[in-house]
Order: sequence, then structure tokens, then C-alpha cells
Amino acid sequence: KMVRDWHLEGDKIDEERLLDAALDGMLRALDEHSSFMSPLEYAAFEQDLEAAYGGIGAYVGEDPEDGLFTVTRPIFTGPAYRAGLMSDDKIVRIDDWSTVGHPTEDVIKRLKGKPGTEVKLYVWRRGMDPGLIDRPTEDMAVVVQRAAITIPSVQHELLPGKVGMVRL
Repeated sequence: KMVRDWHLEGDKIDEERLLDAALDGMLRALDEHSSFMSPLEYAAFEQDLEAAYGGIGAYVGEDPEDGLFTVTRPIFTGPAYRAGLMSDDKIVRIDDWSTVGHPTEDVIKRLKGKPGTEVKLYVWRRGMDPGLIDRPTEDMAVVVQRAAITIPSVQHELLPGKVGMVRL
């Protein structure tokens, strides 16, 4: 109330933001292990810990070479893999929304959704006309049905030559 009443720009103060900052400062002053998370930060943190969500089932990120949103590796049990997505595929459009120039987090939010819903991805692969990145065609479209994704903590595979590979 004092800040609102007496601060030069008190009428512009977002009370929730001010309280979050006060709580964060108070908890950080306790010890090096204490901190405060806003409800939005906590929800994101909890979702990261859960490792189960509705999505396409692929490890993704921005390719540092071209800045395009890229499938790093599909999860072998996931819908992206079943739909034919491969490592190094560039997702240049999701439905009618271009991914080019948008932050990775925004693109990931659009890929995630309720299990059972479909998402239409436009995929550019190396060797295709670079002009298709900004103007994808229906030939590039891949429809993926989102599913509840559980990221396996251990994967195993028998490679040629009877070599066993375990991913942790």
C-alpha cells in the first residue's frame, strides 16, 4: 500500500510482481539453497520433472548452423518416429504458423497438446529447395497425432556385430 501510495509511479506497480520479488529476495537471504518460484515458473519446473506430456515425441532444438527448429532425434516409441520424422528434419511450419524466427520455447508449446489431437507439420530436409523454408508446400506436410509421451530413462539396442548399446 505504501509503494502504491508514495512511489512516484505507484499507480503503475504490478502488485503480484512486487510480491514475487519480495518473496524471492527474502528467501535468497536465508541461505544459498532457498529461492522462490512464481506459479508459472513452478508449473514449468514441475512439467520438466514429470517427463510425461502430450506431444509428438521427439528431442528438438534450434540448429546453430541455420537457426531453424530441428528434430534432433525422434523418440523411437513416439508418434513423430511413426510418422516418419528423422533426425535433422527442420519443422518450418506448424499448421498455419511459421516457426522461422520464433524462440524454441514458443515452437515447443505449439507441438505439445492434448493426447489424441493432430498437428500438421511442414518438414524441410537438406537437399530440398531453400525457398521452401519460407513457403512450404503440401508435399512437405506430415500429420502427427499427439500422444502421452513418456521419456524412457533407459534404452537398449543390439547393434550389428553383436554390440550392445545402452542409453541412460
